[in-house]
Amino acid sequence: MIVCTVHHKTCTNRKVQVFLGVANINTIAHANSRILAIAFGAEDYSASIGTGRTKEGLEIFTARTLIVNAAASADLDAIDTPFTDAQDDTGLLEDSLLAKSLGFKGKL
Repeated sequence: MIVCTVHHKTCTNRKVQVFLGVANINTIAHANSRILAIAFGAEDYSASIGTGRTKEGLEIFTARTLIVNAAASADLDAIDTPFTDAQDDTGLLEDSLLAKSLGFKGKL
């Protein structure tokens, strides 16, 4: 997970240890008024909880919804994980539409 903050008009990214970041996402989202967005990295998250990634993405569904809700409660943008199968245009479209329906404002 990446928390993007503004300091003197520049954006800096800080990586948060992923499984702890999701567990504490509400606190993180409200920690500083300079935070602009929270971006989710599903590959790192999955590895941190000891699971692999699947096409269906059920292993990241809860984290996705927690991040979107925390971002919305702090008036931040939630940015979804990248879609990693560069050969699957249909999968990219479906995953992007799912992310949008969950409340993400974009994808990495």
